[in-house]
Amino acid sequence: MQKKKMNRKITIFLTTMCIASVLLFSVSSEAEPGDGNILKRSQGELCEGCHRTNTNTPSPGEVGFDQANWDNAIKMHSSEIAGACSNTVYKTKTACSSNGGIWTPGKWEGSSGWGVAGGQYGQFVCTTCHTSHDTTNIYLIKQNIAAQSGTLPGSIVDFRYLTGIQGSAPYALGDDSDNHSSSTRVCEVCHTITSYHRYNASGQADKNHNNATDCTLCHSHRTGFVPSLSSCTACHGQPPIDPGTLVNTSTGSTTAGAHNLHVNGKSYTCDTCHYDNIPAGVHNDGGSPSISMGFHLFGGAAQGGSYDGQVGVLYDALITNPATTVIFPPTGAKTCSSIYCHSTGQSTTDPNSATPTYANPVWDSTVTCGDCHRVTEASGLTSGGHDEHLGITEVNGCGDCHTGAANDASNYNSANHVNALIDVANTYSAGGARGNNYGTCSTASCHANVYGAGTATTPTWGSTGNGCSACHTTAIGTTGPATGSHAFHNQTDCTLCHNAGTTSTTKPPTEHADGDIDTANVGYTDNKVKGSAPESCSTASCHANVYGAGSVTTPLWGSTGNGCSACHTTAIAATGPATGSHAEHNQTDCTLCHNEGTTSTTKPSTEHADGDIDTANVGYTDNKAKGSAATTCSTASCHANVYGPCTVTTPTWGTTGNGCSACHTTAIEATGPATGSH
Repeated sequence: MQKKKMNRKITIFLTTMCIASVLLFSVSSEAEPGDGNILKRSQGELCEGCHRTNTNTPSPGEVGFDQANWDNAIKMHSSEIAGACSNTVYKTKTACSSNGGIWTPGKWEGSSGWGVAGGQYGQFVCTTCHTSHDTTNIYLIKQNIAAQSGTLPGSIVDFRYLTGIQGSAPYALGDDSDNHSSSTRVCEVCHTITSYHRYNASGQADKNHNNATDCTLCHSHRTGFVPSLSSCTACHGQPPIDPGTLVNTSTGSTTAGAHNLHVNGKSYTCDTCHYDNIPAGVHNDGGSPSISMGFHLFGGAAQGGSYDGQVGVLYDALITNPATTVIFPPTGAKTCSSIYCHSTGQSTTDPNSATPTYANPVWDSTVTCGDCHRVTEASGLTSGGHDEHLGITEVNGCGDCHTGAANDASNYNSANHVNALIDVANTYSAGGARGNNYGTCSTASCHANVYGAGTATTPTWGSTGNGCSACHTTAIGTTGPATGSHAFHNQTDCTLCHNAGTTSTTKPPTEHADGDIDTANVGYTDNKVKGSAPESCSTASCHANVYGAGSVTTPLWGSTGNGCSACHTTAIAATGPATGSHAEHNQTDCTLCHNEGTTSTTKPSTEHADGDIDTANVGYTDNKAKGSAATTCSTASCHANVYGPCTVTTPTWGTTGNGCSACHTTAIEATGPATGSH
């Protein structure tokens, strides 16, 4: 009786006259081989005639490179792809070597790699493993695979299905659970030094790696079967963001926690918290369904910590230095502790210590600024000079010193946040490594150069007792700094010219440290550009109009040699100004009528520039309102009573034609006054 032939079932997509992709082959082991030409248009047809491979697709760094084409191209399972170039631009051995790079194979380094010319097994091509249909294996895999040079551990391949039952899957891709010493499985016939799925599995330490499963979920032909992080989604989301994207072989975890924020929001890689676990290492991809924790931040700059996870979930700790620990059994707190990324960054009490104060965030809760470190003076942010700066009008908030931070401490959107470094703007001298003491800022706008353009170098962060000298490089005495006309004015009341609250030791509550020159009450330009040309005051009470109401325009601030003319618009000669009866009196001793110390070139020591007319010794109204009607002197010694003791009342100041009657109260006729025997 003739044996009945089994039918082949082939599902393919065709484009024009080429095979675009083979989606499924289900071939019986009893099927007979074909003629070898069913997928060829001619005997000389090559696989590359229809398929993109790494041999006919420009790779990174080569002319004509296209990322999408390269990503979709089928790559040879050899050291042509699996390795690394000293010039990271190039991703194939050929391109690397052609451009002067040094290629380091992923395996068989001592034999110049494998599957390449001159390497272990010789050069692999498509037909090393595939045939044009004269096979009973699925995916056109040869039934007998031979190396181009040397001998493979096995040669016979029996490949009938992608997945099976562990321990009972002789025709799958790989299964170490049977502890085989030889194999006909397609992923095992060639392997001798891989970590899993060798031809002889008896010497393997781990025999639980994805047995009887589809290896291509993680080892794609498009990557030359090199495992890729992009394949993580075969088991769980990358990252898991909700319960539906947790690992599909359940670990018992019921929450994705803050994966989305850490990976998609902050761009942290998986191995930040699962060190040496991604993509290889001790990744739990076939053994016990545990979650491996290993905190390893910023290339190892900050390591270790502790995690207390979900009740009923098995956790294990990966090796870091300092060590990462997991609480066993977990209490359900779901908290991280002693982890740098949730801390104050460095010590808040010792600037030379990198050891911070740690917070304990809950994995599936919301963390805001202030939960890991203080953000306001009221909440306790007193490290360094924070308390000196926060809460004053000159500082807008956190963003003035930390680029990307919101002034109200609501967020910090910067790649520099949580990077194991001290990141401060304004040319801070102690940025960088944590615990390297405090430094100074040299371009902080709130520490402007008071006396010119630019900024002043600040006192060391955290130092105290700096006072006004933090910006005022010229010391401020009780009468002001030795700049401009401060010394000449010799005033201790700073508010005569500056905002209320200003003293030689106290800043005003308004307009301070706003980058310009601030004055008040005197008609000098307010908010004046620092370093610009000085000006005059137009309403300074100390520069009153001596001879009438209001004030006079002052000399330029800082100018010298102005003398009395700064206020006295009528020049003062040796005998006084040409006003009133000064010329008539013709006296050079000004103190006969004015306060002690007065000369034609020197102001008196008292009552000067107080807004009124000051006299002394003569019985003239003292502190008389400027511009008011002139009066008389009643006790002027130069106006003595000619006919008796004391003095006489003088004519009104500034009147003329008085003659002898200014003192002689008895009129003098041609023959003299009517006194005595005249």
